[in-house]
Amino acid sequence: GWWWDHFTEHPGYVNKEETSMISSKAKVTCTVIFGQHVAQEQQLDQEHISTGQ
Repeated sequence: GWWWDHFTEHPGYVNKEETSMISSKAKVTCTVIFGQHVAQEQQLDQEHISTGQ
């Protein structure tokens, strides 16, 4: 359906991780917000690498 244009399944759902599901269905997140969180974590990782943390 149209909603898959806007939502992404939990990354662990591919492997059927228990934490990726609720009531045997995949947890989902807004694709835009998920992308923002990933970008933020990547930036923090780069900052930690550059400061030797």
